[in-house]
Amino acid sequence: RRVDPLGPDRDLIRPHYSPDGTRVVLSRRQDGALLLDARTGDLLAPPLRPRAENAAFSPDGRYLATAGY
Repeated sequence: RRVDPLGPDRDLIRPHYSPDGTRVVLSRRQDGALLLDARTGDLLAPPLRPRAENAAFSPDGRYLATAGY
């Protein structure tokens, strides 16, 4: 499913790309982090909750960490 990363309230914080550039996590205050296919924009997993202020992939791209408050 393709998503509008900004949504109606435009609460995107910042994109975080996987090391190989194939995936991107968009941190959003409203509904957590969104894991997307970087090329197509398709949602790859349900939103990662709770709210995510920051996200980072491990160097090999196998793991994703998010942080928020």
